[in-house]
Amino acid sequence: MKNLSFFIIALFFVNTAMSQWHWQNPKPQGNSLRSVFFSDPVNGYAAGDLGTIIKTTNGGVTWTTICLGSSYSFKSVFFTDYNTGYITGSVFENDSTHALIMKTTDAGLSWNTIYTGAANVLNSIFFPTGNIGYAVGGYYTPQSEILKTTDAGATWTTQVTGFQWRFNSVYFTDSLTGYAAGDIGLLVKTTDAGSTWNTIPAFNYEQLWSLDFINASTGFVCGTYGTIYMTQDAGTTWVNDSTGLGSSNYDGLVSICFPDTLTGYTCASNGHVYQTTDAGGTWHLHGTGQRTSSMCFPDINTGYSVSWDGGGIEKTVNGGSAWNQLTQGMKNDVLFSICFPDECTGYAAGQEGLILKTVNGGENWGRQSSPFNGYIYSVFFTSPATGYIAGIDGALAKTTDGGSHWTSKNVGTYAELNSVYFPDENTGFVAGGQLHWGQYGIILKTTDAGSTWSKTWVNDILLSIHFPDIQTGYACGADSTSTFGRVLKTNDGGITWNRLPLSSDQILRSVFFTDANTGYVVGLTGASFKTTDGGQTWSAMNIDSTTSFLSVSFANHLKGYAVGQGGQGSSLGTAYKTYDGGTTWTADTSIMLWGLYSVCFSDTATAYAAGRSATILKTGYGGTTNIHEIKPKMESLVISPIPATDRITITSPGVENENILLTIFSMTGEAVLTKAFGFRKQAEFDISPLPDGIYIVKLVGVRGVQVGKFIKQ
Repeated sequence: MKNLSFFIIALFFVNTAMSQWHWQNPKPQGNSLRSVFFSDPVNGYAAGDLGTIIKTTNGGVTWTTICLGSSYSFKSVFFTDYNTGYITGSVFENDSTHALIMKTTDAGLSWNTIYTGAANVLNSIFFPTGNIGYAVGGYYTPQSEILKTTDAGATWTTQVTGFQWRFNSVYFTDSLTGYAAGDIGLLVKTTDAGSTWNTIPAFNYEQLWSLDFINASTGFVCGTYGTIYMTQDAGTTWVNDSTGLGSSNYDGLVSICFPDTLTGYTCASNGHVYQTTDAGGTWHLHGTGQRTSSMCFPDINTGYSVSWDGGGIEKTVNGGSAWNQLTQGMKNDVLFSICFPDECTGYAAGQEGLILKTVNGGENWGRQSSPFNGYIYSVFFTSPATGYIAGIDGALAKTTDGGSHWTSKNVGTYAELNSVYFPDENTGFVAGGQLHWGQYGIILKTTDAGSTWSKTWVNDILLSIHFPDIQTGYACGADSTSTFGRVLKTNDGGITWNRLPLSSDQILRSVFFTDANTGYVVGLTGASFKTTDGGQTWSAMNIDSTTSFLSVSFANHLKGYAVGQGGQGSSLGTAYKTYDGGTTWTADTSIMLWGLYSVCFSDTATAYAAGRSATILKTGYGGTTNIHEIKPKMESLVISPIPATDRITITSPGVENENILLTIFSMTGEAVLTKAFGFRKQAEFDISPLPDGIYIVKLVGVRGVQVGKFIKQ
């Protein structure tokens, strides 16, 4: 496999800038984290699923994020000095999974693949010196693997082990003496730098997850049954902790660490944190945090934990007595629908009445009051203030003050209302029905902005509805007596509906038309079709047969997204983009572990997607194929000085006194700074945290869009 590096590149030499997705909720990201490492109380890294690497240089106040995509899964991160670090895990390529080691020599700015091997995964890495290191793991079949380097990762050799079961943790007390622990009570030791490894008797056949030593003689290992074993004779004998913690705690201890010779911490998968202050003589419950996968204490008071559950990050500054959540936003709910009536204002809704709102282009989201406790399947706003939600058991409500208050509408049905759409501010439609055989579908219509609604019953269960104009509308779903997908059409503003000649053997989940004749429907197990004659004929787009598509949206007749989740039972979030009206589709490397249920555009340049674990993602250019497609609608911004070093001054001749949204993009399309504020002709910004490079500035106000460019060096 070729080395993979990530650098900040000045892409103005390239005409095409591919879109990228960035986390809006939760922040800094929401993928599962499996390992955390801090070299001191403020500089640290965490790594996990979908190739996620995050870094902080200020004790977790802010984080930078790299996501390599679904091919990568990281298990362990370790740094030998400020600049030099290693990550182990696995990579999926050529239809198989291979063990992986990556290295950075510039404090995480770029990562290079330095090893791929036959084993399926490497779960742990440890360097007793700057040049000598060990990585352990194994195969899907019960077989272990131990690798060694003596040249800082340039070359790796396989140690002869002969052991069954995979290793989960490795620790060396010096350059010669080390230990590896793993599945089914496997624990081994070397005293000759890995030339030979000897088995230490099994520990009740439990999974052993984490090793740590406070000196050459005294060490600890913890495992699945909530057990801590301690040795005081360099691994010759091991005893269970004397407190009985292991025998009564079945949550599993997943990580153990000692910041000094007396003080140690271990954490359970349920979030319980235990402390010892007498070198393991006694342990006691010392606080409760998140469900944890890894923990690190750079000193006796400062500690960090990361979670597989939504990528949670927590910090303590008082030795674990209290933990503060560093992850911002929600992470445990499902968002079924997202809508942006303008570039700044957006709404997302979902599970248990959840409604979120942003007024600064997705930079921050706040929870709104909700009239329902049940599922909200669809949200649609005709303006930043006026909007509608629809959901389970006939739930339908309207707001005229931006979601501060909602008025429920009794429409005389308990059918599930799955999709709401308004082609203008007064005329709106809701499609519904429950996916059970023998049920009927329903279409609601209003012509007075939701004050009154009429009902039309149809034979098909409807999951999505869209009107390219006030008379022409389309709805899709499934036959009420089978799982075959169906599409309906109206030419008279919803008075009559007719089934179109598209027969899919999969349920169709989303429909979107760019004009009265050109439209798209997507559904489960790769179902994806396009029509250019108002639905009389359809052609299969064959985007991806393994993805269940749940939403499709277009910014114009060329640019669109289809999102969903991986097929065959996979929950992996998936996004595909087209720049040519659906003729070709390209996978937009997924950055999230869970399914995406909804996608929308706030303008021709920016798209948002929402899904499980309260995920909200944003793409900075939203499918723009050329950076010059973002054209100013007013005078160009004046930005000085050029080049800049620490600060820039932005002057807008066209803005006197206006609330605006300002976004600074890197040339790869990443939004590196977003701020909503009152603008009065001129504003100054601190750009000192940004790497050197070329940046685009986009200023959005009520009268239009302005853009500019600056160079930082």
